[in-house]
Amino acid sequence: MNFGGRYFQKFDNVFTKKQHERILDTLKQRRWSFDNWAEHEVDKGILCWSLWGLETEPFYNTELLQRIEQITNMKFNVDRIYANGQSFGQDGVFHVDHNEVNQYTFLYYATELDPLEVYEYGGETQFIQNDGDMYHVYPFTNTAVIFDARIWHRGMAPNKWSKQLRTSLAFKLTKVY
Repeated sequence: MNFGGRYFQKFDNVFTKKQHERILDTLKQRRWSFDNWAEHEVDKGILCWSLWGLETEPFYNTELLQRIEQITNMKFNVDRIYANGQSFGQDGVFHVDHNEVNQYTFLYYATELDPLEVYEYGGETQFIQNDGDMYHVYPFTNTAVIFDARIWHRGMAPNKWSKQLRTSLAFKLTKVY
């Protein structure tokens, strides 16, 4: 992958079964809002499902952050943690999450999918490489990607046959040296 030397890595089996189930429980029990969850989408009038404020909860800002630091071998401060969701027709737009060095996005795929369903389901995250090619990360359950927040990307909606929301947790992080 050619991202101009910018950090990008995928992970499998990110959280324990118990942690994953607790994430799913949060996503099922909380009130989602249907709004413009990012400045780049406000300009285009795009609405998506959002669940805000997870950065205030120790389970997310401490327990899960410790696991992220363990698997990435990096130390972070949390800026924001939230869930986003998309249903059919709600493709995101290409954007960068931050323009500063040392800003990272850890994107965790929470949707429960059979591995054989993923390619039929859609919901991948697309990343634009420096040479103009596109790289796709599919939302396999309990996987994640961490990337330099200056990499152009967008979240794609699931296809029209999907019966569930495409959900992910976004950890907006600042690397600590």
